[in-house]
Amino acid sequence: MYPGRSGDIVPLWFDAGLRPSGQHVVKSPEPIGLGDRRAFLGRGRGLVDAAPPTVTTVLTTAPNLWGVRLLFLHGAGGYDDDRPLAEALGAALDAGVDLPRLPEDDMSVATWASAVRRGLEAVGADGVVVAHSFGASILLHVLAAAGPTPRRALLLAMPDWSPDGWDVPDYAAPASEPATRLSLHHCRDDEVVPFTHLALHAARLPSAQVTAHRRGGHQFVGLAETIAADARPR
Repeated sequence: MYPGRSGDIVPLWFDAGLRPSGQHVVKSPEPIGLGDRRAFLGRGRGLVDAAPPTVTTVLTTAPNLWGVRLLFLHGAGGYDDDRPLAEALGAALDAGVDLPRLPEDDMSVATWASAVRRGLEAVGADGVVVAHSFGASILLHVLAAAGPTPRRALLLAMPDWSPDGWDVPDYAAPASEPATRLSLHHCRDDEVVPFTHLALHAARLPSAQVTAHRRGGHQFVGLAETIAADARPR
């Protein structure tokens, strides 16, 4: 057990079997039942074929002191749930926030990816990009394909869709690692996406920076300042 205080950041290898040398030793994940996957996807409205919808964007009134915007990509059906975190990050970064309302009636990779690409084009290569949960899964698909590429991106509580995780082939991560520098964040007490998924992603994305938080849940409660510190331009 890592002897840190509540709210401390825990080096991932203390909790998920990753060695400090960088060699990944991924432990078997906890069993995830079909009901868990359905509950997660139920935050949207299922998989259907539909034309990409119009995406609306909410901009906060936070001052944009260093001239870069924050693009926040919410999770499945999570626009309202994720908005407090997006606004808290914008305030911590002194940045305006682009928060697209991603579709709830079509959870296909193609439809979400189309909306994500428009968001990336709007903020540009120097924009701060943070994606949460299912939004992070789709962002990873977009970054692996040709198109707008930010220099850095933070992926929060990203589900693993491989057979070792939730086993949904349509959403499985691309085989190649994107050129964008990635930071992975996950909380040990995440009540939606199991913490074991972080180790699976770390093994597949060896170049990514990995941060495990002792507390914060799926919504990273109380961690906006910590995440913002990682998101600041360097």
